[in-house]
Amino acid sequence: MIDFDRETWIYLLIIAAVITYFLWNKGSATKLRKHKKNKIFRMRYLERKKKSKSVSKV
Repeated sequence: MIDFDRETWIYLLIIAAVITYFLWNKGSATKLRKHKKNKIFRMRYLERKKKSKSVSKV
């Protein structure tokens, strides 16, 4: 095993924590963006549907 001193281990742990944090947030951000996109799409779809119903009634 490589013999690191205490300071090197702390730096390696900090680097690993930062990388884990960014990878974790990447997945969360992707899910949030997809959810927001679907929500906006549903809102526009319902608006068009409501608009077409009001036009067809007239």
